[in-house]
Amino acid sequence: MFWLVAILFAGPIRAEDPASLEGSEEKAEKGDLTEINKQLTNPVSELWSITFQQNNFRISPGIPFDQGERWSSNLLFQPVLPIALTPNWNLITRPVIPLFVSQPHPQADDPTHIDRTTAFGDITLLQLLSPSPKLVGNWLLGVGPSWIFPAGTSMWTSNGKWQVGPAVLAAL
Repeated sequence: MFWLVAILFAGPIRAEDPASLEGSEEKAEKGDLTEINKQLTNPVSELWSITFQQNNFRISPGIPFDQGERWSSNLLFQPVLPIALTPNWNLITRPVIPLFVSQPHPQADDPTHIDRTTAFGDITLLQLLSPSPKLVGNWLLGVGPSWIFPAGTSMWTSNGKWQVGPAVLAAL
């Protein structure tokens, strides 16, 4: 596991002449960070990213005798993995892997009481074929399939069905 983390966070190491950076260091850093932020928020950028998203929300199990709503929580692993197929076309792979899902639900033997299941959820995979900005300018375009794999380890965190459908992205 250590080696996987080390490889993911390893980057090129280089040295630059400090004299060449005088005066423009702060300006260049701001411009570089702004450009990186734009690429990270672009769903079809050429930049790889690894993201974890934690969601907490309140739900009502729908039981009339219940004392109120319950918290539901999930932790999603969401990498974005673009691969250049040609200089003008990219294949963007965006899996969403629920690593932790804590779901309240009615107890099987007594539906007036709430139980909680914590397990893995279903995996969603989005694949987009996307043209480069050289072809489409400021437009963000992508088309491809979207998959859902029944990888959940509980009936409360999975719908138990294989699914496939179209995925389209168009934005300016």
